[in-house]
Amino acid sequence: FNIRFPVIINSTLNMLAKTASPIALLSIGGAFSFNSSKSEMGTTIFAVALKLLVFPAIFIPIGTAFGFREDKLIAIMIMLASASTPSGYVMAKAMNNNGGLASNIVVFSTLFSCFTLTFWVWILKVFALI
Repeated sequence: FNIRFPVIINSTLNMLAKTASPIALLSIGGAFSFNSSKSEMGTTIFAVALKLLVFPAIFIPIGTAFGFREDKLIAIMIMLASASTPSGYVMAKAMNNNGGLASNIVVFSTLFSCFTLTFWVWILKVFALI
């Protein structure tokens, strides 16, 4: 449609757009409860283990078999082994699904991803892939 907004409206909308992820993280933190996380701990552990350990263990060797090395392999590793995104929680809440479970997965995958990302970088260094 090629509609041009005035500069002040455009810059205001850009600033609002930049706050989407921090607001989602704040709402996740507000929704997180250790009591509710205890009841769904098995599902949470399963989902976090898949995201941070199983998927990278399957797809990083496939990526190396296709010849990916250095920066491209690091990008694959980050996509596979990083924390779940807050948008999953926002989507679960918007669809009236289990927002508590989505919140748990985001919180615990964020908590443990610093260790698993370090582990995967170490593995790639040991095998001289990066």
